[in-house]
Amino acid sequence: FGFCDFFHAATAEAAVRELDGQELQGKRLRVSPSEKEAGEATTGSIQVWGYPKEWSAWKPGEIMAELAIDLEIVGELTAAPTMGESGRRVIAKYADHQMAKRTVEALSGPRSNYQIALYFPPSKKKAWAPDGGGSGDKDCTLFVGNLSFETTEDDLREAFSYKESLVSTRLVRDRSSHDPKGYGFCEFTSPEAAQEALREMKDYEINGRRIRLAPAEEALGQSRNRSRSRKRRRRDYDGEEKGQVVCIHVDELALHSRPRVDPSPHDCEIWVDPLPDDEDTEEWLSTFGEVEEVFRVPDFETGNPSDRGYVRFTEHASAARAVDAQVAQWSESERIIASQHMKQRGYSCPYPFSVVGFIVGPGGKNLHGIRDEIGATMLVLRGEGLGPGDKKKEFDSRRVH
Repeated sequence: FGFCDFFHAATAEAAVRELDGQELQGKRLRVSPSEKEAGEATTGSIQVWGYPKEWSAWKPGEIMAELAIDLEIVGELTAAPTMGESGRRVIAKYADHQMAKRTVEALSGPRSNYQIALYFPPSKKKAWAPDGGGSGDKDCTLFVGNLSFETTEDDLREAFSYKESLVSTRLVRDRSSHDPKGYGFCEFTSPEAAQEALREMKDYEINGRRIRLAPAEEALGQSRNRSRSRKRRRRDYDGEEKGQVVCIHVDELALHSRPRVDPSPHDCEIWVDPLPDDEDTEEWLSTFGEVEEVFRVPDFETGNPSDRGYVRFTEHASAARAVDAQVAQWSESERIIASQHMKQRGYSCPYPFSVVGFIVGPGGKNLHGIRDEIGATMLVLRGEGLGPGDKKKEFDSRRVH
């Protein structure tokens, strides 16, 4: 046995959660906080998440009643467990830290039906905000992007709550509609704690989407530069001066109103986010079936192939295996193209109408409305069989973008 010291208690808790039960040189590790740290902690709360899939059909009260039996194995709770808005995490409180710690130790391990760890509630300090509100420090704040529109502030808080250094979280919303814009901010007690969270949470997913983290000052600086650039741009169709062109594929969008439909036997394409590195992609995909094509969508900033994209299999069954394994979702691009050509080419499609017509609207009304709302100079829909053949293609992609 041995010991590892960390600068922050929260980092030690994260290490326990991530490494307990892992193997090292053929031996299963048993990782737990050392007794000398117990007196230094101040929380009497624990958090439970990652419970069995079959519990997803249960009501919140049933889940908490089931957990309460296990959670009182060491000592009594001071109050009934509470569940976050997302329904994916339960918080329970004990009389003191020692009881909470013993409960975590008793219920942790590879045979547990769920994940459990100490919970450090964030303080009520108001977060710094890019519009000038708040009293925090930008150096202590992280930008959190690529959030789905269903994500709530509770989801964001729960995701980062393992950090004792978390001060507060905030989602940015539209001022008129109050709808979330798909990004937010997390403030920590120090710049070092923020950088630590940046490293530890870089591949974390919230509501099925991998979040994108950056220091707040860096993210806002890029935003201001893009804003100034938009004001300077002028679209010249003769090609003398050309504005910045951004390509966004339909499956990169949050699609919070995505309909639930059964796949067509002709559906062979999936959307994967994230894709493995190039050297691992072929081996990973071969476990599902024969692959016809892998297309990585371009990165917004660099234009280079990114870490997400489309995979087309030669057979529907192979694509279905990847979706059933919950490592991918069906390609909306393929379905949109199929809905456009189902009559001419005899395609079967989950959608009984032309989705392209729905997106564009009568006389282009819907597409023009989106263009005006986002402040673009021009907005066009492209993909296989969509739009005129243009020799000056900005992006070589037959997927809907």
